[in-house]
Amino acid sequence: MKITVLTLFPQLISSYFDESIMKIAKEKNFFQLELKNPRDFSLDKHGKVDDTPYGGGAGMVQMPQPWLDCLNSINLENDHEIIVTSPSGVKFDQKLANTLSQKKQLIILCGRYEGFDQRIRSRATMEISVGDYVLTGGELAALSILDSSLRLMPGVLGDDESSKFETHSEINLLEEFKKLGVTKRELEEFLSETGLDKNSLENFKLVEYPQYTRPADYQGQKVPEILQSGDHKKIFLWRLKEAVSLRGA
Repeated sequence: MKITVLTLFPQLISSYFDESIMKIAKEKNFFQLELKNPRDFSLDKHGKVDDTPYGGGAGMVQMPQPWLDCLNSINLENDHEIIVTSPSGVKFDQKLANTLSQKKQLIILCGRYEGFDQRIRSRATMEISVGDYVLTGGELAALSILDSSLRLMPGVLGDDESSKFETHSEINLLEEFKKLGVTKRELEEFLSETGLDKNSLENFKLVEYPQYTRPADYQGQKVPEILQSGDHKKIFLWRLKEAVSLRGA
């Protein structure tokens, strides 16, 4: 995947990709990251990229010329998205992250101050909001979008099962039960204890279940015995029951 981020503060983006899992994924060429600063395309001798809004009002608006010239300098792939980070955009979620993870190219424009001139926004194929709140700039939103999407690419996490059974993932539990050899009686008990119906298991959205590691007993707080049993089927069912309880099903 090719990723280009248009930002007035490139170091805010680059520093994140110099650490941890994203650094390893970049070094293994799961994606290529390019950072472009619209100031470098400004025709103003001082690198000006914003101006006061027509019609009056507080704040500064990002000017079309530097941003659009910067955008036009990018070679576009057939399968691409041009994304503007905006509080008024579509709400970002795991399903959208999965969709973006399958694209050949992502281009993200990080807004600042009062946002973009509408002529910049009109070039976007998608506007995305990461929540009902306002950030100082779009860099944090861009990093959230990229991290959530890139980690879903096969191989990035090392073990693809890591993302399959995590919070907000949608899985077919009936298929998983079949793989584990869950009996009809065990399925009925599971449905009875959780209050779920069978149809809801085909496209089930998870929340994370409780996790434990060593020691088995820490200051009187013990790891549930079932997690130490080695019975993968019982462990899986227990974790699902706990996940259902946590999401308030």
